[in-house]
This record gives sequence, structure tokens and C-alpha cells, in this order.
Amino acid sequence: MGNVMSATRPGGGLKTEKMPGHWVLARLGKRVLRPGGRYAIHEMCLADGVGGEVRRALERALTGVVHHGVKPLTVSEWRRLVESEGFEVQATETAPMALLEPARVVGDEGFFRALRFAFNVLRDAEARRRVFEMRRVFRRQREHIAAVAITSARA
Repeated sequence: MGNVMSATRPGGGLKTEKMPGHWVLARLGKRVLRPGGRYAIHEMCLADGVGGEVRRALERALTGVVHHGVKPLTVSEWRRLVESEGFEVQATETAPMALLEPARVVGDEGFFRALRFAFNVLRDAEARRRVFEMRRVFRRQREHIAAVAITSARA
């Protein structure tokens, strides 16, 4: 979910929490884009309504395999985050989480880069273990996680 920086969550009062780097980028985008300038994100998300223990368990599972604090937002939370920085959301699309699925890797990277990725994963036992575990988590949690793309314009 991008880099994480310490900042105050929009609407979070004075409480300082770890926020996704895209929040920081949205704030920066607001400063550098002219009115009407476009800003887009494509991120992992949780289905709206996922919360409580399910959300915490998912965060623990993802953090365990990524070795980085992972706190995905719901689709609604991503929209509010973008809107809180002065952007008007123009489109929101979701898709099943297909990260690390072979067809998706080829589609994203092209055949030869996907082949290089596969070669690197096959020759490095630790990388192979982590990639396969991440894919297992994505598959096990497919009803709770997805990808979201949000296109917006600076107001």
C-alpha cells in the first residue's frame, strides 16, 4: 500500500497516525496541480463493511508476509481520503485482487519481464516463500480484498 509516513489522518483531529504515502501524495498533488488537474491512484483495498476482527486479522496476515505495516483502506475510505484533499472523484472502479497471479504478472510486465520475475523467484528460496505466501493470503481473503482505481480532478 505505498510508503507510510507519520501524519495526521484527515478528520482525525490532533491524533497522529501512520498514513499511506498516497495521502501525502494527494496533499502534494493538491499543491502542484492546477484546478482541473487530474490525480489517480490504484491500490489494494478492503470491501466496504470489512471491519473489526476480520480487518485486524487481514492486516496481520498481510503485514506478516510483506514485512511492512499494511493497513489497507476500504473503497469508501480511499474516496474520502482523496476528497479530503480537495479532489473531486470522477470515477471509482474495483477489480479482484490478481496481484502475483501469473496471467496478471505477464499482463502488467510483459512476457520477458514476467519471465525474469519468475526466474528470480525460482532461484531465491526466501523470495519464493514470500511471493507464494502473499499469493496465498490474497487468494484466501479474496472476498475481503480487491484493487481500487480512483480518478479525480483538483477542485
